[in-house]
Amino acid sequence: MIFSRKKIAGLDLARRRYLAGSSAWLVSLPFTASHSFANANTGVHKKIGFDDCWVSAQGDSPATYGTAWLNSRDQMIQIANSGFRGHDCVALANKDNHVLMIARRPGRTATELNILSGAQSAQFSCPENRQFEGHACCSGDGRMLYTTETDRYSGEGYIGVYRSSDYHRIGEYPSGGIGPHQLKLMPDLTTLVVANGGMRGKANSETWLPTNLDSMQSSLAYLNAATGELLEQRFLAEEKASIRHLDVTAEGVVVVGLQVQRSAMTSDKIVALGAVHRRDSELKLLTAPDILWQNMRDYVGSVAVNNQFNRLVLTSPRGNVAAFWEIESGELAGYLSLHDVCGAAMTADQSECVLSNSSGALRFINMANLQEQRAKRLAFEQLRWDNHLVNVSAR
Repeated sequence: MIFSRKKIAGLDLARRRYLAGSSAWLVSLPFTASHSFANANTGVHKKIGFDDCWVSAQGDSPATYGTAWLNSRDQMIQIANSGFRGHDCVALANKDNHVLMIARRPGRTATELNILSGAQSAQFSCPENRQFEGHACCSGDGRMLYTTETDRYSGEGYIGVYRSSDYHRIGEYPSGGIGPHQLKLMPDLTTLVVANGGMRGKANSETWLPTNLDSMQSSLAYLNAATGELLEQRFLAEEKASIRHLDVTAEGVVVVGLQVQRSAMTSDKIVALGAVHRRDSELKLLTAPDILWQNMRDYVGSVAVNNQFNRLVLTSPRGNVAAFWEIESGELAGYLSLHDVCGAAMTADQSECVLSNSSGALRFINMANLQEQRAKRLAFEQLRWDNHLVNVSAR
């Protein structure tokens, strides 16, 4: 159920009913030998959106880590094991039906997959003194791949530049801050916008631990994609708020999601977890009742924008909530309760938002009225959708 902004003010979110807890709508589907399985639903459940293909890193152990994708045309889930935990996936602009999965920090590997055949078509690593930060994007012509990376020894942030045809590393340049995470190409096709989380860390096996919470400085940086020139940089008033995720509208409005380092704060003040930015202006925080921010528990996992209805969604797996705002006004429009929800992406026609969680669920939200399309609910119990969901058809 989507609750309106008016209802939130009087609702105890801490006691809300988690709809995903019910097993009545789960579909138990066994794996086949080929690591593919189909949705057992029929009729209205069978067709989601003709041209959509949902891709995500998935798995909860080294034996199950990989990439999973659901083609709405034939409703088949396919899984390609990777041996490492991925974070985000990228549709390759110059290679139809190919996606790239980037390792989660502090990993150093990326793998390319053909989502028609399921075959791994390439794999590469960043230099030994670098680690991937989980995100990448392509240049406007598709010839270059840009990745967020960190120097494993100094902690400085960089943008790695690779030739997408063979992943030969062309070079790198500073990200404009410490701890770069998500980046996107702006609509002008010449500018990168980078979320610099501001945290320096020490890698220990698969665990990353921050070491500079007392001096962290997060920023939103705009870079010339060809030269690395820093064009614009913006900072938040709250120094312990880390800009981690972002998305960009067709008009070039940037939406960011924040993660607050509560342990480093000297007060218990409530911090807004999202902001909107327009070039040559200050970051504008989103507005919502304090109780919503409190229940999102200082953490946004994904950000997605909808160009047709000029709305955005922030997900909070720690708060089990996905919330929607009007981009123009920055006002809350509604929210949805879903256990451990994190992935968020739009259908190719922008009519719906799709949400994913670590229990293998997919939820479809009508972006015109923010109502869940209950007949389209899907769940694959064997899947563990990871942080980000990508629609490779929505390019």
